[in-house]
Amino acid sequence: MTMDTIFTTTWLGWLIILISGFGLAVIIGLFVYNRKLKRQLDEQAASLQQHRQHVHLLTSNMSDWIWTVDANNHFTYVSPSVKKLLGYEIEDLLGHYVDVVAHPSDREYSRAQLEHLIHSGHPNELAPYRDAIARFGLAHKDSHLVWTESAIRLFFTAEGDYAGAQGCSRDIGERKQAEEVVRQMAFNDPLTQLPNRRLLNDRIQQTISTCKRSKEYSALLFLDIDNFKYINDNYGHDNGDLLLQQIARRLAAGVRDSDTLARFGGDEFVIVSEQLSPNLDLARQQAALIGNKTMEIFEREFILQDAICHVSTSIGIVLFNDDDRAVTTLLKQADVAMYQAKSSGRNRWVISDTHNPITR
Repeated sequence: MTMDTIFTTTWLGWLIILISGFGLAVIIGLFVYNRKLKRQLDEQAASLQQHRQHVHLLTSNMSDWIWTVDANNHFTYVSPSVKKLLGYEIEDLLGHYVDVVAHPSDREYSRAQLEHLIHSGHPNELAPYRDAIARFGLAHKDSHLVWTESAIRLFFTAEGDYAGAQGCSRDIGERKQAEEVVRQMAFNDPLTQLPNRRLLNDRIQQTISTCKRSKEYSALLFLDIDNFKYINDNYGHDNGDLLLQQIARRLAAGVRDSDTLARFGGDEFVIVSEQLSPNLDLARQQAALIGNKTMEIFEREFILQDAICHVSTSIGIVLFNDDDRAVTTLLKQADVAMYQAKSSGRNRWVISDTHNPITR
């Protein structure tokens, strides 16, 4: 073996040893790195799982319901709190169109409201999202209505196309009840629970508009209780209030569902009866029948706290259809007709319109 051969063999041997050592070091390094990477991934997975559990705990116990929908308004995420609010399991809603939770009584309005939110942006607006607040009537799994208020963020593509939304909805049932109490106080008489003068004016205006379309007559009856002051003075205001409540109940039982009965103030009541004949003479006859039926209500005795009393009423009636008289004018004319009935001996009605008055 020559010296060159020995040198070459020795060099190759060292090279092999060097490469083998480097490869072993690389392998060991990769193994250590993989172990470290796996440990980091395990730690991140554990942290993520802990985070998920924390989020699940929060969303399970919160009263609000968090949700997301895609561009087709199908649910892509539903928080566990939906069960507390609406009684549904998450699986009941995922992948379904948002209508699945809309209450039948509010479904059409909810659809229109959602469409309005999606398309209500400015034509030149290309913002990536838009925030809104909306109220929806949702259906509990047992079918009862749940009023909710939702804080919604709607997302849009760079081209301005709707891309989906996320929202947080909460039960506002108690607030709705409080609002209804306020509305009742604003539009209803606290003693009789009938519409008050403010709501009556609105109802009469609606009736005037209906008459202009249908050309049918309507009748406005203005009632004043005869000798009511005598009841207050001799039996006390508590009995006077009790009498007014009984009168209100009897009148309410005697009018049609389409009619309006209101307490105008004090011992005065107003009835607005719609859908009479378009013929004036027939409408007068119908108004006279309404006046007679109303007076019959007062033929029976009224029972107070410690006494029985009989009272009557004087009624002024005004007919109207396609005319330009204001609400205040109609009420004034009916009031004048009522005083005509009183001056004629009470316990009667007087029809007064732009033609010839009729008295009973």
